[in-house]
Formats: sequence, structure tokens, C-alpha cells
Amino acid sequence: MFMHPGGADNIVREGALRGRGDLGNIIGNPLETTYFLSRLIFDGTLDKFPGLKICPGHAGGYLPSYLARTDVACDVRANANCANKKRPREYFKGQIIIDSMVFTEEGLRHLVAEVGVGQIVYGTDIPFNWP
Repeated sequence: MFMHPGGADNIVREGALRGRGDLGNIIGNPLETTYFLSRLIFDGTLDKFPGLKICPGHAGGYLPSYLARTDVACDVRANANCANKKRPREYFKGQIIIDSMVFTEEGLRHLVAEVGVGQIVYGTDIPFNWP
């Protein structure tokens, strides 16, 4: 299943991302994707449906960059209340496949280092006009 964020419309409506800089796109899209994936993991959806495969747009949001933080939270923080069957990073080895839309070679190298080349597919927002 492919998931594309909507620009965190609820946060934009509340005013946190209004104004200059297209923050709904720059911050909102990856934030919404991170929230979506985190809920699938921590609410047990991916455990309940082990055959479900998710491909979130925009490289999985911020979550691939914070997998170590989520793993540590589940390992050592009792208040994290982690009931998922696997460490968060493990879901990126089978059920979560991310696209490559990160805009730089260094960003792509980082994704490969975090989730592995086999969990990344080509992604683009073309035909949008990017500078």
C-alpha cells in the first residue's frame, strides 16, 4: 500500500505551519509520514497484519533517521509503552519499503545505511516543477 502525506493539514489549520517557506510541505509532509508509520508500528497494526507492506512517500518522513531513538525508547524507557512484537527498525526489513525522494546523494546514502538498499524504491514527485 502506498501512503502519501497530505501536508499535515490539521497543523497548518491551527497556524503552526502557516506563513512563508511552504512549511506544510517542508515540515508537514515528513512529519505526517513519521506519525503515520509510528502509529502503525506502536499501535500493533503491522503485527496484526504481518503480510501488510507499506510504502510511504518522501523516504518515510523523519522516522528512518530516528530508528535508533525509537529502538532505544522501546528497549530502556518504561514510559514508552512499547507493545510491538519487534524493535521499530525490524519493520523496515520487510513490511515498510520507502521511496528514494530525498533530493541529495548524501540523503540517499543515509537511507541505505539506515534501512538497507533492498528496502528502497525509486520515488519522484514529477511532474511538479522543482527548482
